[in-house]
Amino acid sequence: MFTVFFISATIILSYSIILNGYGQIAGIIFFILSALSLPFVYRNSMRVAPECGAHLPAARARVVCLMICTAALSIFLSVRIRDCGREKLPLPQAVYIGEVIRAVDRRYDQEVFLRFQRLERGGRGSPDGTAWLTGTAYISGGPCLHAGDRLEFYAKPVPVALLDSTSAFQRSLVCRGTGYLMYLEGDTVSVVRSEATLREQIRERLSAGCDALFRKDTASVVKALYFGNQSYIDKHILNDFKRAGVLHVLAASGLHVGIVAGTLLLLLGLCRLNRKWALAAAGLAIVLYLYITDLPVSLLRAGIMFMIYSLQRIIDREINTINTLFLSGIAILTIFPHEIYSLGFQLSFGATLGILLFHRLYRRVLTYLPSRISDTLALTISAQVLVIPVLLLQVGELNLSCVISNIIIVPAMSLLLIVSLAASGLSLVTAYAAYLGSVADAIFSLNKLVVGSLSGLMCHFNVSAVHPVLFAAFGMLLLPLFPWTSHKRVVSLSIAAAFGCAWLSLAIPQAADENPRVIEHDRGSALILRDGTAVSVIGALPGRKRLGLVEKEITKTPFRDISFYIPHPDYRNIAGYSYLAKRYPVRVCYLTETFPIGSYVKKFFRILDRDGVVLVMQNFDSCRAAGRTPSRVSGSAAFHDRVCVSYNSLLKRLRSKVSR
Repeated sequence: MFTVFFISATIILSYSIILNGYGQIAGIIFFILSALSLPFVYRNSMRVAPECGAHLPAARARVVCLMICTAALSIFLSVRIRDCGREKLPLPQAVYIGEVIRAVDRRYDQEVFLRFQRLERGGRGSPDGTAWLTGTAYISGGPCLHAGDRLEFYAKPVPVALLDSTSAFQRSLVCRGTGYLMYLEGDTVSVVRSEATLREQIRERLSAGCDALFRKDTASVVKALYFGNQSYIDKHILNDFKRAGVLHVLAASGLHVGIVAGTLLLLLGLCRLNRKWALAAAGLAIVLYLYITDLPVSLLRAGIMFMIYSLQRIIDREINTINTLFLSGIAILTIFPHEIYSLGFQLSFGATLGILLFHRLYRRVLTYLPSRISDTLALTISAQVLVIPVLLLQVGELNLSCVISNIIIVPAMSLLLIVSLAASGLSLVTAYAAYLGSVADAIFSLNKLVVGSLSGLMCHFNVSAVHPVLFAAFGMLLLPLFPWTSHKRVVSLSIAAAFGCAWLSLAIPQAADENPRVIEHDRGSALILRDGTAVSVIGALPGRKRLGLVEKEITKTPFRDISFYIPHPDYRNIAGYSYLAKRYPVRVCYLTETFPIGSYVKKFFRILDRDGVVLVMQNFDSCRAAGRTPSRVSGSAAFHDRVCVSYNSLLKRLRSKVSR
């Protein structure tokens, strides 16, 4: 604990120097916590059992060794982080040669971390002798790149060491050591040398196997679980799982590490293999699993924890699960110190720590329920204790249906992963694996049906300000953790009361806030219409600085999909709609029949095509002349058929209604 707090303080304070003081208070808090934990570490290390044969000097030596290792690691990290904040200089628009260090497939492009150097004029493939620079490139519509590829590209790298930047995206780039940022089109990139690594060959083989065995939607989920990348999954499916409170089952994490390792341990146990050799084999299997994934932090944490656990069992050491969690945190922060700022790191470690600390206490007050239900409830609630504050502070979201949905969906998704692994394994030796693929399709279809029903419970909320009732509800949720709560049934009712109070405090204001919204700006007006779970965005969008107002109105209440109506497809308008299309699930897009052909429109169409959005060409001028809005097509909200006024009249009426 001391090491984790001290390392965290070092990382945050070091980053605060290059981020203009951002996070400095949090770093000071971690430093104070590390100082407070040191006396307990020292006192416990002094407790030497006589039968162990250890002496007091040996215990003191362990403490001194711990402090020396912590100080050395902190110095190493502070030097690494200091290098991230060096001043970056503007570079000219030119041809560069680069080498891919790491490439991650995203939904609409590839994120490529590379080292690059400018080419000499007229000397193709010859660097100009300047130092190698590091940068992050987002490449859309280009070749699929892999680590180790050599490429030439035409770009103007933009320096990202902005000390006065308040953008979370800019901060993340600086923290990762990215010196320059580039947005590249496929026609400006050419691969000089490409060699498919063993990792890429395995991934391609698994991906092709999933496409052959499973239905398209099932294959996308299975690949997301195999590779730790949710960009394979359709955004409508992601949105339904998010609203149902079970989005975490689509992220490769401890559950999936446990299934992979547990399956191998079971098979090796049936073969009568020695337990230690079986653990070693399972550890190697987890290393291979991590090797082929994109290393999401939740999966990395679970994999490191399992390998530490296996090592402790192999060498017959005492196992302390909390220490194992902290050791995995130290390992991740040593390799990727910037992860301390990521939401995935905070949620993964917060949920795991909550389970380790509070699961037994919640299980104690729920023992009158059937064991399977009480275990799942205690697991879900204990994980939420530390996750809820993080979600409210970081993203302003709260889901109250997770207690119900986890009981149903987690076992079903675990079964899907087990069946998919069996089908993928059998496909190497027999064609009968296709039958298991059909079973996996049926399981996922049932899961989608259940998740769709649970997402309609309207228990997912966007919280802009924490109401005092939420504080009271959170206090009731914590009651079972106190030792004086002896009446189990009465105390367990406080959990139900906590969720009920939170739902009433959020659902009632949300139900009263269903009016359409008009957002006025210097370029015109944007109209947001809502009918149940359907949202429509109509008109001209404001610039990027005020686009957050539109997002706030869209996400004010839960929604299933969005429709776009774009009467003026100019550059700024299409840029705004492209931004929204990347972030939210869009069902249908109405576009005027007369629009200019430009690169920005092509990019917008590429986004729509990737998400399978229905595109409808509509003559908005004729609609206004006829005194009606665009007619409804399959997939758009039904309430548009009932709006039979002209577009301009609709805006005027809504402005007057909003002003009243």
